Amino acid sequence: MASLLQTMCAGSLCLAALAMLAFGTLAKTRNYVTSGLRLRRARPMQQRSQRKIPWLRESARCRHHLAASASIAALTVFGLVGCGDDNPMAVRVGRDAISQSSVTHWARVIERGGILSESKLNNRGTPRQRALAFLISSSWLIGEAARLGLSIPAEAVERGSTERKAAGGTAESAEELQATGQTTADVKLEVRDELTLAAIRRRLAKQVATVSDAEIARFYSGHQRMFIAPERRYVDLIESLRSRSAAVRARSQIGGGQRFAKKAFHEIRSRAELGKWRIPDKEAILRAIFASRPGVVSQPMPLSGSWALFVLRKAVPPRLQSLSEVRGEITKRLVAYRRSRILSRFNREYKARWTAKTSCSPGYVVQGCVQYAGPNMPEENEFASG
Repeated sequence: MASLLQTMCAGSLCLAALAMLAFGTLAKTRNYVTSGLRLRRARPMQQRSQRKIPWLRESARCRHHLAASASIAALTVFGLVGCGDDNPMAVRVGRDAISQSSVTHWARVIERGGILSESKLNNRGTPRQRALAFLISSSWLIGEAARLGLSIPAEAVERGSTERKAAGGTAESAEELQATGQTTADVKLEVRDELTLAAIRRRLAKQVATVSDAEIARFYSGHQRMFIAPERRYVDLIESLRSRSAAVRARSQIGGGQRFAKKAFHEIRSRAELGKWRIPDKEAILRAIFASRPGVVSQPMPLSGSWALFVLRKAVPPRLQSLSEVRGEITKRLVAYRRSRILSRFNREYKARWTAKTSCSPGYVVQGCVQYAGPNMPEENEFASG
């Protein structure tokens, strides 16, 4: 609470907010609710209340209409930015603001080796640029969840934070937080981001339509070349013969029958492997296998510093796999294709929607700000992972 109070700006609005916080009434007042970084009126007050608190009528320019849950998250995450200049704004995302002090704090955390959430890892740029990207992305996620009507229970955030500390060891986690300058609120922010991202992914997954039998059959009929099983060859291989002369003696003494089979490794090789071996000896043996006749012992061939012999036992020609054999593969392929299209479209619209709402102050402009005019660096679709 002390750190929260320190981020509040000077001015009549902020002083009144401090007074209300001191008496524990800010979150409980019936006539005013927290809304992001300001107070907004919930419903008309009585005339007597208006006369007693005239400064409330002057705060109209600070009002906005975000949902209460998203607003409380913004208060916790991004710090309070009042109407004064004690904690000036670095970035505004919609009606929420990210303070310069929040950017400075996270830049120090990153500089000291603080580990961000997996979905937020970004090693490009200076610590401040990475902090900006992190905070902007967090604000986007919170805003998008509110837009979709998704809420993350405070109990889930608390539980996730506790589990993270327990996984790293309570004492070790405390030492790490102290070393990097992170706070418990910072950890909860990362946990909230992870839970929000997971909730959005689940919502998108529900949009993937079920693949019908007719679609599977149509895909099979139009892509039969994809389902031709290549030629396979069953071979017995004796290796690690010390010299070519030793391989010649073994070839004449053992022959290609049962004695050879007992000493050999039994392998199945596919014609699809041809040309994919980077070791010349193995590639040469593979080509010899597909050029040989069944039951004939090969000539000695070099292999990894020694010599080898092989006998082809059976050759299975290529064949078209039946629909029943490849139904599961086709289903997975079609579902993956639909999912990819949905996620790509959503990510494209998501970035366009929130970039248009993100205004950055001079000196705080990064990719994702509407003012950004630099080259667009490729970014991973965070909704496609996990």
